Amino acid sequence: MSVFIDRDLLKRLMVEKRMSYSKLEGLSYGLLTKSKLLNRASRREDHSIRLNDKEAKELGRILDEELNIPLKVVCTSACRADYELSFDAIDLRESLFSERTESYDVDYQKRLTIQLQSHEFTRLLNQARSLYTILTDEEDQPGYDNKVSRALTFIGERCAPGGMAYSAGMRLPPSYLQVLIEKIISLPGHLHADRAIYFHAYALALTYSLFFRILLISVDMRNPYRKAKITDEYGNSAMSLEKITKSFLEYLVNQQPQVENQDDFWETGKEYELNEHTNLLIVACDAIVNHSESSSFASQYVNSKRLQSMIERERRLLEKLGLPPITLPAVSDLVDTDFGKEALIFQKIMREQKLCEKYLKEQIENQTLFHQLLFLGLI
Repeated sequence: MSVFIDRDLLKRLMVEKRMSYSKLEGLSYGLLTKSKLLNRASRREDHSIRLNDKEAKELGRILDEELNIPLKVVCTSACRADYELSFDAIDLRESLFSERTESYDVDYQKRLTIQLQSHEFTRLLNQARSLYTILTDEEDQPGYDNKVSRALTFIGERCAPGGMAYSAGMRLPPSYLQVLIEKIISLPGHLHADRAIYFHAYALALTYSLFFRILLISVDMRNPYRKAKITDEYGNSAMSLEKITKSFLEYLVNQQPQVENQDDFWETGKEYELNEHTNLLIVACDAIVNHSESSSFASQYVNSKRLQSMIERERRLLEKLGLPPITLPAVSDLVDTDFGKEALIFQKIMREQKLCEKYLKEQIENQTLFHQLLFLGLI
């Protein structure tokens, strides 16, 4: 993980607190030297200092012990938002999509470009972008409950039918989505545990709906990073995410559970764990936003191990919240899931399209050869 420090601000604070670079180097046991900090800064346009995880932790310790200043204060504004999230969330965002030049795939680029022209998909991306901004907004009032409240207000006003970011693209039965939105709108503020649960449900539905499209495009690509074993992993991930999401929404819609003791839900750590994983889901959605907006998205692919780890963590969390054990689908269950059915149709369309492209290419080559022979007078 990288942390970006405002060099000028750090220097000014060190002067105010009478700390020299040599003292900083000594306190860090030689890890943070003056030449290292300044040389790194001079190579960046904004003169920020890029520190790795070990260096950032050491600087944070020194600032806290010697200057009584948290590390977040000296971070750049762009980096400061990261400190509203856990290290797990930051790590997930940086590793959920991998990139290699040899993984470039023209077919993937074409398919994702088509998706980006869909109003439903772009609305979901806008929702992900807005919810991520709410969770990382440092200007917000302190306390996670305030962020949940702002997020639920956004969902109720913008994502309900008629809202500018309407959730029509959600991969959910319309009745499930309607009940979920109505519950989010009607929940009173003092039921903080219930509000956290329904916000998590919405974040999970958004995550599933976005990954449904990304993984559907990925399962039939011929690139080495999107075929064979990894294709099965993508299919398993998508079907597992579908089963988990629909099981949770069915539980909420049909059972409409309510936490009996709101304070106990917090004191036992359940609400904290739920909030942490909600952050992970929103960060995963934001990773898709960044992927879709990247100029090199055709070279990026989903890190299947990170995605599967997130899905397994979600399954365990929901069982802790009271859901019956969730049996995840296998590759043989393709026809029993929405993703499996659409993947089979998509693969058939892709094969037919490739056959058409091959036929057209052969026709063009034959016509070119004919004209060349005709020009040479050989026919």
